[in-house]
Amino acid sequence: MNKKLKLASALLATSLVVTPISGVIYQSSSVAKAETIQKDKIDLNSFDTVKDLSREELIASFAKDRNISNYEAEKELFKNNISFRKAYYYREYLRNIGHSTYIKLYCQGDGWDNYFSVDKILNVSVIPNNKVFVGSVYYNLENNYTVYYEVNGNLYNNATISISGGGSVGVGSAGSLNISASYTTNHYAQLYKSERWIL
Repeated sequence: MNKKLKLASALLATSLVVTPISGVIYQSSSVAKAETIQKDKIDLNSFDTVKDLSREELIASFAKDRNISNYEAEKELFKNNISFRKAYYYREYLRNIGHSTYIKLYCQGDGWDNYFSVDKILNVSVIPNNKVFVGSVYYNLENNYTVYYEVNGNLYNNATISISGGGSVGVGSAGSLNISASYTTNHYAQLYKSERWIL
């Protein structure tokens, strides 16, 4: 009887030790598998923000990001957007690209929530945290759910910049945003990021 009790106790102790370890191994292998599948598409360490907005909210957000008036922002976002449709849906996509800097896409499309299909990228911005970005952004809307982008430039503590390019692109089209500087001080970091982003 004592031998049976000892055997049962030993088995119970073994199961208690093995269970948490196997659980950790399973979680680790799942993460590794996910990283393997997605490494060419999505950086799992990126922090993405998606916002559904009205047309007016999108204009206000773009105006704030570019430090321009709402009137100027509306002209910039919709200058080539001629359509007879009565209504569109709008969405912002924000992604961390390193050094506390973000790329933001201002999009127009169909649907809502999990069923949003991007028809156009109306414009793009690079938003550094207490720094100034000088460089270029290439963006290609490959299909309604995928954009390939490339950010290449430098971050400065201070800079006087001018922006050219940008603008809307439809499916199968690409655009380029250029940010040049007439004056810079205190170089902070070089910034390069390219990837295929599943929206």
